[in-house]
Amino acid sequence: MIALREENFSLQLEATLDGLGIPVVIGGDFNTVRRAEEKVGGPACVTEMADFENFIQGRNLIVLPLEGSSYTWFKGGSSSTACRLDRFLLSTEFLAWFPCLVQSFFPRSLSDHYPVLLGENKVGCGPRPFKWFSHWSEDRSYAEMINKVCAECKNKGVGILMKKVKVASKEWVSKVHSNDPENVAGLENRIEKLEQTALVARDNSEIL
Repeated sequence: MIALREENFSLQLEATLDGLGIPVVIGGDFNTVRRAEEKVGGPACVTEMADFENFIQGRNLIVLPLEGSSYTWFKGGSSSTACRLDRFLLSTEFLAWFPCLVQSFFPRSLSDHYPVLLGENKVGCGPRPFKWFSHWSEDRSYAEMINKVCAECKNKGVGILMKKVKVASKEWVSKVHSNDPENVAGLENRIEKLEQTALVARDNSEIL
């Protein structure tokens, strides 16, 4: 999370993004709309809309459709107003990592803003890509497992073979990691213990 002053917010945000050089997701209440059709009731500030759109286009940010509603903010009373102020903006690199992302909203209860959720919609998105690492083939047990799968799938077609290899590879990786004392869970547990010790130790050099 990056804290920015309200003054010159757009310039600060642009400078921050240019300096990061990494895939980003920006979410929140931008207090303006992109286009006039994103607001019902009351005038829309043309200058603010143009600045916001130029910021989005200038950084090649992606605006995902909002499922379930066209507006995220509502004001009742004698002159009701509804706008789409809240949204997520994604860099093209981030969307390439998670191509099934969608924005959806929840009931706003007592707030004047609808909560907006960014999540994956896996329906119709196809299977997740399977990552295969070349160093697996250097392990004798993995090579033996693959040879066994190939023998079982002989003359059954490439599609069936690949599915079997995918399942068998995931099972093999899970088994290898569970037997590895330096797996992620084990390392996280060690780190947590070191942090707890560091909180009460006067000289942290003794535990490092």
